[in-house]
Amino acid sequence: MAAPQQAQTAGWQSAQTTNKPDVSTERGRIVLVAAWAMMLVFSIAPDIIAQEVLHNPGVSSLVTGSRIAVLFLAVVVCLTWAPVRALLKYPAVLLVFALAQEAMTRLSNTSWWHDGLGNLTDPFVRFYFGTQMWKLGGTLIVIAALFALGFRRSDIFLVPGNIRAAIRPERWMGFPKPEPWTSFGGKWLIFLSIGMAVILGFFGRIDPTALLLALPLLPVVLLLAALNAFSEEVTYRSAQLGPLVPAVGARQAWWLTAVLFGTMHFYGVPYGVGGVVLATFMGWFLGKAMLETRGFFWPWVLHFSQ
Repeated sequence: MAAPQQAQTAGWQSAQTTNKPDVSTERGRIVLVAAWAMMLVFSIAPDIIAQEVLHNPGVSSLVTGSRIAVLFLAVVVCLTWAPVRALLKYPAVLLVFALAQEAMTRLSNTSWWHDGLGNLTDPFVRFYFGTQMWKLGGTLIVIAALFALGFRRSDIFLVPGNIRAAIRPERWMGFPKPEPWTSFGGKWLIFLSIGMAVILGFFGRIDPTALLLALPLLPVVLLLAALNAFSEEVTYRSAQLGPLVPAVGARQAWWLTAVLFGTMHFYGVPYGVGGVVLATFMGWFLGKAMLETRGFFWPWVLHFSQ
């Protein structure tokens, strides 16, 4: 009976590095605090403070410049200060993504970009296709940076992974026993999709007539959803977990990515703190899928379905 259970949990165990970081030591705590600080700087937490606490949306451009400057400083500190050197690749990836976002923002304001999108006559398609191309451009830059930093595809989970791997039991969440992701993921694909539909229906006050009118756009919607899921899974999970797991361990890396994902949805649907809580749970769940299967398949499928 022991052998199958050991095989079932191999997915999670393989997410732990051979030299698992000990965050209970002084150096380990320094690395952990630094990782959380870098994540919060990279997130939209500073933007939320500027708009919701200071009530000064005009600070946004200053926040963007400050974010890039702080992340650059973090890279320099990791290069020169031994206690946090193990974390070096994390701020490097965050800095590349922040710069890529800025570059794509500037590109999206050019006449070349607008003339190209102008060929799409439907305003919905024009707006959301432009948004997804913006996100995809930044994502591809980040992937190139990850490879330049020496990561292999398996290191950053850009492989299908073991789609039949067993879940790691989480008794507090009502997952008491290991079961294959093929059954667990399939059930939660349905649960999460129904939950999302109920939330969007309640908070979005969707008009059924408008839904019927939107049906001809379904193929475009599916394409955009697939692109969005790919970009966000790379940005908020693959690119984060790759450098974080060796530096702070899988459990802390998992929570860092979940909180980041939640924070980035503050201005989503539903709005505010409730949206952050729901998105943090979703980020936790998708991180669990990526770490346990060591791959991209289940996180992408679950994210796409939402």
